[in-house]
Amino acid sequence: MVYFRIDWTSLFNLFGFIIALVLGFLFLFNKSENRQANVYLSCFMLSLSLEILGVVVEALVFEHVEQVNLIITSLFTIPFLFFYVTRTINKTVSNWAIMLFLPGIVANVIWFAGEDFTNNKWSQVIEYVFNGTVLLFLLNIVRAHERTLGQYYAELESKSMAWIKTIVYLFLAFIVFWILEDVISLNNEWISNVCVFLSSLLTLVMVIWIGHKGFSQSEIFKQQLFLQEEAWDEPDVSSIKPQQVDEEHDSDERLQEISERIKRERLFIRSDLNLRILAGLVQMKEKELSHLINHNCEMNFYTYINTFRLEEFKRLLHSGNYDHMTLVALAQEAGFKSKTSFYDFFRKTEGLTPSQYKKSLK
Repeated sequence: MVYFRIDWTSLFNLFGFIIALVLGFLFLFNKSENRQANVYLSCFMLSLSLEILGVVVEALVFEHVEQVNLIITSLFTIPFLFFYVTRTINKTVSNWAIMLFLPGIVANVIWFAGEDFTNNKWSQVIEYVFNGTVLLFLLNIVRAHERTLGQYYAELESKSMAWIKTIVYLFLAFIVFWILEDVISLNNEWISNVCVFLSSLLTLVMVIWIGHKGFSQSEIFKQQLFLQEEAWDEPDVSSIKPQQVDEEHDSDERLQEISERIKRERLFIRSDLNLRILAGLVQMKEKELSHLINHNCEMNFYTYINTFRLEEFKRLLHSGNYDHMTLVALAQEAGFKSKTSFYDFFRKTEGLTPSQYKKSLK
């Protein structure tokens, strides 16, 4: 006979298992151009669901049953997350990354050979160290990619990898909770129960969060950033001729020409503007243009283009001809794509909100 221990912790784990399992199959069969990344995300969710199932089984009280064998997935979950992220950002996965699954394979071989792997203290230490190391490495990859996005795109809101960083931080928090549980449970059962409860609650929240973001994430990482081709797909015949940026004086003049063209043709209001498009218009290599902006303006492409938008917003606001428009509508007229990106950039640049700035004009 089997009894299920009913409490909030057990219910959180049960709901987390069911939701993660359903989402895993939904991601697997989801028809998307980002198919390969979704397969990795599906494996991640299914692995996580089995990991949660192991906790659910522990809440079952069996009569006349000594042990229930389940596959150990705690060493597979984070590697699948690693593969999902690297595939999502269109980053080439090295052959060595396959070795990330080796600890999980070894652990399951030991487990099915009859050894009690899960309750071994050394195995738990290895699991904490392995998962923590992969998570920190993954965090560095995401941060590096975010810096690259700033060098390439003029709009970052729909391209943010902040939700992936949130997942990484949550998993790191789980590791801390589990370590605290292992240590404190020896001395204080109440604190241990609190750690288990918070871990179960955070797991349920994370599963729901991944489900939401996994389906709503914009598929933007389909192209390789910073191409090296000499020829452009859509060359533009303009007064600006291609040249190598070597000397400080020449580079200043070159950037001045580009800036004047951006203002003259109002290129900054293009919602699809990125480094590749601008480089094609001015007939430069992407990395040359990126270096030119970074070196001469001491800012990335994102800040460079949005500075034009901010100047245009101020010009429209000062003109007094757009008093009938809201600040957000005025910002969109200046090229900002969303309210969030506009307000964030304005506060970071000006040190006050757009509303406060408007009041200061009066």
